Amino acid sequence: AQIQMAVDGALGAVGDNVLAREFLEMSVEAIKRADGIVTELVSYSTSTNLKLEPANLNDFVGETIELMGEEFETYMTSVKAELSDDDPPAFMAKNELQQAFLSLLFNALQAMSIEGTLTIRTGTRVVEGLEVTEGARTGARVRNGEEAAFIEVEDTGPGITEADLPKVFDPFFTSKATGVGQ
Repeated sequence: AQIQMAVDGALGAVGDNVLAREFLEMSVEAIKRADGIVTELVSYSTSTNLKLEPANLNDFVGETIELMGEEFETYMTSVKAELSDDDPPAFMAKNELQQAFLSLLFNALQAMSIEGTLTIRTGTRVVEGLEVTEGARTGARVRNGEEAAFIEVEDTGPGITEADLPKVFDPFFTSKATGVGQ
């Protein structure tokens, strides 16, 4: 806030100096971006209760594919949507899930490089193999033997190395070079 106020004050003081005004306006935009990033990091790091609402998985996937359209064209990626005929309903925190899904798709694009194939499937299946503790059923969790909706993503990239596999769910884990990707 203090930096924003200082830049705003400087903008009022530059008068007709076009170059100074342009640099200060670029600074204002950079401050807004940094503020957005900090806000997202704080939001990510604080525990919140997600508001789960019923939604159609096929519609969700279709909307997300539309959002990514330009990226798919840029990477010359072929997208195959194998959507369930059942139109599986699901309970989701749509905005949060879409943010995670977009990140997953961007990572897939970057891993495949150019001219890859991305396959997205939806459906329902019976849950098996969950390790649960006694009484572990709160909110919208499922149990072994229950049916659950799924989204499955497959790409033609090189895959995750055996060494990185245990780390993929660690917050902020990346195998990419600094400054590259999501």
